[in-house]
Parts: sequence; C-alpha cells; structure tokens
Amino acid sequence: MMRKPYRMLFMLLLLGSLTMPMQSFAQKWRNPGKFHFMYSGTIVEKGVRVPIKIGFYWDNNDGNVAGEISVPGEVIPFKGKYNNTTKEINFDGYDYMGGQKRPRYGYFFGKSVGGKINGKFARYRDPGLPSAFAVKLTKVYKK
Repeated sequence: MMRKPYRMLFMLLLLGSLTMPMQSFAQKWRNPGKFHFMYSGTIVEKGVRVPIKIGFYWDNNDGNVAGEISVPGEVIPFKGKYNNTTKEINFDGYDYMGGQKRPRYGYFFGKSVGGKINGKFARYRDPGLPSAFAVKLTKVYKK
C-alpha cells in the first residue's frame, strides 16, 4: 500500500530532473526582433556534447552575416562572412570591452548544405583540435 506513493514520488523526481536541463538552456536573446533564421544543434567541446543555437539577423545579401550564438549560460553576438557560391561560412563571437568590439573565445567556420551547417569551432587561446558542430535550420522569421 505504501509503495505506490513512493513510486509516484520517484517518477516526479525523475521527470523533474529530465526537464531541468531543457529549462536551464532557455536564454534571453539580445535582439530577438532582428532574427531571420534560427539554427539548432550541438557542438562537441572536449568530448562533451553541448546544445547550441545560432540566430542569424536579416542581411542585404552582401556576404556579411551577423547574429547571436546561444550556449548554456550565455548569448554571444557574432559577425562574419558567407560565400553564396561556395556556401562557406565563417564568423567569430565578439564582446564589448572598454567600448570596443573585441573577439571572444574563438571562431566558427564551415559549410552550409541544404538547411544545415556543419563545421568547426576553434578557440583563440587553445592550440588543440577544433571542436565539431552541426546545426540545422529550425525556424524562418518573417519581417
């Protein structure tokens, strides 16, 4: 008779622990009204798979891209380049320090194919191998 309440408590704790990581990844975007494309996927950082979201702002198709990268714990703005012919993309995160834009952490480079971007992330101060990331298009925003 007493086993049923314990089983129910165990199930509630289990479900709560499964949904906690999803809630902790909810981030506050800096400029959500500027988004055109949203990509979601994972990055493998030193053997650990981490969720990542990349939001691209609207652009004027001049080869320059900008947006925000969201990983658990922070949102980082970025700027970079996209080659429409080769479908290659590269961008780096930046931050404002002392009123100036300064590169932060590292840079992303990869290739866009059929709604997916596969590439690498290299840290500025880490001589090790770049981390692999893969994201796919999850949302297109309308102006």
